[in-house]
Amino acid sequence: MQGMPLALVMRVTAWGQPPILVDPRYNAYAGGPDDAAFPESPPAVLVETQLVGPDAGPAFALPGRDLDALLWRIGLLAFPDRVAGWLTPGVRVRLQRWPNLMAMQHSFEDVSMAALLANSTFTVKELAEASGCSFERARSLVNALSLMGVLHVESDAPPVTIPASAAEAAFQGGASVSPEVTDAPPASPRQPTLLSRLRERFGI
Repeated sequence: MQGMPLALVMRVTAWGQPPILVDPRYNAYAGGPDDAAFPESPPAVLVETQLVGPDAGPAFALPGRDLDALLWRIGLLAFPDRVAGWLTPGVRVRLQRWPNLMAMQHSFEDVSMAALLANSTFTVKELAEASGCSFERARSLVNALSLMGVLHVESDAPPVTIPASAAEAAFQGGASVSPEVTDAPPASPRQPTLLSRLRERFGI
């Protein structure tokens, strides 16, 4: 059995809330509070992990709930006054996988900014200017998408200039974006794991 791949499943418990079981193998989770009761700033969070073998079954009855929705919710609430700790301020990012927005609460502005990120690289400031959204909203969106692991970081990419017509088309929903972003560069192998991002988010 030596050398066979292992997978990591997680149990995340926020203070006073039912535990959340996370199984990244299926991009799914189960349990936890309803969206309306989701704590914005829990006083304590416990993250437990378990390595499972390649033949181990899922951590809960499938299909579960879409993991993107959970990470989206956490990412929007995390780091309210700065970019996520694993991102360098001023870094440029690009969408490498279209998230399942239908499974999460989102705004029209979120879709517009995601459409822009699917077609080019942006800093948070550039994204806010191109979309017409506030800097704070653009920063929250980048934090959430980064926690979900759907962004490619291009720290050395040159500045991007978006024509006003292109930005207006994206903001009005006129940008043509495929649900599968096929022309984006591959993810950097040095990006932090889901576990490390969650641990940094909760300060543990």
